[in-house]
Amino acid sequence: MPATAPTGLGRTTRLAIVSFTTLCGSVSLIYPFGRDQGNYAYAGWILLDGGAPYRDVFMFKPPMTAAVHAAALGLFGVNTWAIRVLDIGWSALTALAIAAIALELWQRRDVALASALTWPFLYYQIDYWNIAQTDGWMTLPSALAIWAVLRGGRAWVRSEWTAMAWWTAAGAFAGIAVLFKYTAGAIAGPMLAALAFVAVTRGRRVWSGLPLMLLGGAAILAACWGWLAATGAWDAFVETQLSLVAPYVVQRAKADTLGQTLTQLVRLRAFQQDLLPLLWTGPIALIPALIASAGGERAAWWALTIPLTWWLAAVVNVLVQGKFFDYHYLPIIAPSALLAGFGLGTALRKPFSRLRSGAARAGVTATLALVLIIATPIGGRARDAARVLTGSQTIETYIASRREYSLPSYRVEEIHRLSKVLMETTTPEQRVFVWGFHPTINIRARRRTVSRFLYNTPFRGSEHRARYEAELMDALTAHPPEVIVVASGDRHFGLDRSYVDSASLLLEVPGLEPFILDHYRRDEPIGRFSIYRLGPGSGQ
Repeated sequence: MPATAPTGLGRTTRLAIVSFTTLCGSVSLIYPFGRDQGNYAYAGWILLDGGAPYRDVFMFKPPMTAAVHAAALGLFGVNTWAIRVLDIGWSALTALAIAAIALELWQRRDVALASALTWPFLYYQIDYWNIAQTDGWMTLPSALAIWAVLRGGRAWVRSEWTAMAWWTAAGAFAGIAVLFKYTAGAIAGPMLAALAFVAVTRGRRVWSGLPLMLLGGAAILAACWGWLAATGAWDAFVETQLSLVAPYVVQRAKADTLGQTLTQLVRLRAFQQDLLPLLWTGPIALIPALIASAGGERAAWWALTIPLTWWLAAVVNVLVQGKFFDYHYLPIIAPSALLAGFGLGTALRKPFSRLRSGAARAGVTATLALVLIIATPIGGRARDAARVLTGSQTIETYIASRREYSLPSYRVEEIHRLSKVLMETTTPEQRVFVWGFHPTINIRARRRTVSRFLYNTPFRGSEHRARYEAELMDALTAHPPEVIVVASGDRHFGLDRSYVDSASLLLEVPGLEPFILDHYRRDEPIGRFSIYRLGPGSGQ
């Protein structure tokens, strides 16, 4: 591996990466919210208006997810498509970061381009519920952390101070990844592999980078603590993470032994078949990657240890969470893309070298990419998006035509209808309280709720349940909302390993049902949503 610096990606390569990512991502512009996007979009909305997560809005995850949603809403307005636009941009930056890593490892633009294009191609195979999710977003700071380690190793040749700055930045990026999800801490493994790669290929003592990485990560976490403390949200944050998140993770675990856990990892159900490329691209691509490295420089073999370690760290990320939701597999894409890029780039190097002009190579690459898009789920979704965006099909007709938008506990069409009615019959200043697990309604209707509780999970099995119930009732009586919506048929998981229907749970909260009956009149329901409007109540 030569010690000279890579020449860079080049403007044409960067443009190709961004264009291909935008093309793949455009299919998501018509996607509705899943439940998670509604949760964290509302938290981002509160953050935009000067509120604080945990203190002013109940949320489970660390604060970076709310910050991303706040950025989307701030840039594009309070719309469900805002996060989809930001997600495309975020994915493009992730693809560029992956390309930069590949260039540092193999100093070949063809491998960098192939790796970068693999990322959005795999990512946008996933459906509306499972992209624009925390596990995908944390890939960008994770990739930047690995890239910064490699950059520090290259900078060491010229300036130790510059290398130290890069390694401190690497730790900071890792800290940001952890503020998306705690399991992102597994990125420490590939970061150490990257530092070992630098030590072997550059022949220098670079282990001083370790304390600098720890310093950078600690600085980010300390800054987050300072912000939470300054906003008065620290106590609520700790309470949420310890008394609700930890028990929830334990209770939702789908396996008890290591063998069951590993079996669960690869036992994908029928509706999870779109995860097959995510899970197996890396291991399959490792074969041509190893073949491509045979007889090559020692550095090429060492370079493979980084995406391989990263892939294993991503698998650990899935296993530790134990719930095996589709979006938990997203961190696997980046290292798989690097392995695929190296294997494909090397395998296609000789055939492409026979093409005499850059234009011919670009044309063949574009043709191959389009064929892959057409032959995979992205192609069908692109046709749907084109019909909706050109007006030949309404969004309502599109949603009604897709089975994934009508889940047993989450029906997008009903949420859209209800949100439209709320916008037509209330003013922006009036509040809407939804008793259920559907903060998407508040976002689509652009109507605030009355308390920090977006959903009623905290009222199931929490040791603080009585205090939460009193807090909710105080908020309702102090500022009665114009409309109360009660969901039914929305069985969701509580903290006590049971499923609960919101309409049934309402009866368990002292004073909640009498409050509704005494102060609200029942309106025409929409689907499984009962609607109560402020006014003389029926009292029964």
